[in-house]
Amino acid sequence: MCKHAQQLGDQVRKFQELTYPHLTIVLSHALQCNVANDAAIPEKKVVKEVIHVIQSEFHSLITYEQKLVFPAILQLFDNKHNSKHTPDLDNLLMLTKSKEHKLHGYIGTLYAILQIEALQIHSGCESRVVSEFEKFFFPGKQTWNQSIADRINNCACFRKNMIQASGFHTTAQKTGNE
Repeated sequence: MCKHAQQLGDQVRKFQELTYPHLTIVLSHALQCNVANDAAIPEKKVVKEVIHVIQSEFHSLITYEQKLVFPAILQLFDNKHNSKHTPDLDNLLMLTKSKEHKLHGYIGTLYAILQIEALQIHSGCESRVVSEFEKFFFPGKQTWNQSIADRINNCACFRKNMIQASGFHTTAQKTGNE
């Protein structure tokens, strides 16, 4: 296993053990806090709906990454991996980035709604969703995506295993032997 595997493994553990559980709690707390103000401030209903959408998309991303993306990427560093069972990394990363982009848009929408004057006094929990995603999730995902791009461009073992997993090596061998 190459030295870069440890770095990506550390990033995966940070997401799984720190970032994702922390943001899950922040989202749950935002949905539960200030219930007394919900009836008095109609905009709170819209805020809660947006947070529900964020929570749903976030949980979808977590499940997707934990079941497919993280194992596939870490598998590419394993010299003994079975390339027949490695998912298409390009498609996995494209879908992940799409989900991240959606989350960024939803967080922007939440931020814009929270700027309504009636909500500014009573939106501490909901505002925390925006600040925690901006502080932890988006920078962490940017670092992660840059690390993957760096591995693809600069890590020979990762690139070799990625090409093998894509099936190009089988086609090249068949073409060369025919």
